[in-house]
Amino acid sequence: MARKGENVAFQIQDVYLPGARELLQTLGEGERLLGVLSSITRSGVQSEAFGVVELSDRTKVIVPLQKLYPVDLAGPYSAEVQLEGDDDAD
Repeated sequence: MARKGENVAFQIQDVYLPGARELLQTLGEGERLLGVLSSITRSGVQSEAFGVVELSDRTKVIVPLQKLYPVDLAGPYSAEVQLEGDDDAD
C-alpha cells in the first residue's frame, strides 16, 4: 500500500475527483499518471480510503487508496511502470 509522501502511479479511469473526463481535458490522453501522495483520508474503512495525489503540474486529484501503486522513480525499471492487473494482451 502507498504511504504519504511516496511517488505513486494510477490509471486515469480510477480518478474519483475531478472526473476522468475533466482530467483528460487538462492532461491529455495518457492512461497512467504519476504523482506524489500528499494526504490520505482518515474516514471509513481502509478499503474505502482515498488519497490526494499531486501531479507534476500541481493539479491535485483524489484516487481510491487501493488503486494507487508505489513507484520507485530511482529504480532500474522506473520508465516501465507495470500496474497490477494491467495486461497489454487484449
